[in-house]
Amino acid sequence: GLPDAQARPLVNAALLQETPTTMLDRLIESPDAPVAWRWIEQAFDRIARRDSATAMSRYDRLIKARDISAEQRAMLRRSLALGLAYDRDERALAWFADLPADARDEQTLEWNARAALYQADWSAVMAVIGRMPATLADTARWRYWRARALERLGQTEQSEALFRALTLERDPYGFFAADRLG
Repeated sequence: GLPDAQARPLVNAALLQETPTTMLDRLIESPDAPVAWRWIEQAFDRIARRDSATAMSRYDRLIKARDISAEQRAMLRRSLALGLAYDRDERALAWFADLPADARDEQTLEWNARAALYQADWSAVMAVIGRMPATLADTARWRYWRARALERLGQTEQSEALFRALTLERDPYGFFAADRLG
């Protein structure tokens, strides 16, 4: 019963929730269709998490079709980088590398590190762990992976010292470290 000017953005938001890919395509084809940005961002995030290839195929078209700020573009890139990492797609590292610093949080840093691990890019693993806040980097998980990266990069003394320190913890990564040391 609302006037069309008030109803259309709400209907578009609801359609983005029900059929995100179909509605996102409609919004790309009709860039003047009214809808709040948060609904577009949420729909794109859902698509990227389920099917990163589908999100990738719409990213450039969405950027060109809608008037999107740098901050909004960064959030889309973040969603796509995470989706690619979830899918273990080798392109994830490049998408993470292009994220501005303010779009990186603990979740993106962890998945960036995982993407580097999936690709066995040990230098990238070290770099990403180095960017993590201390509260995250100092967890047993990321100390273990730092030690593994050091080991693979030929820094045996440093890796063994980290493994030895980890063996004192009652944690799966402590047991993994003990196993690495024999």
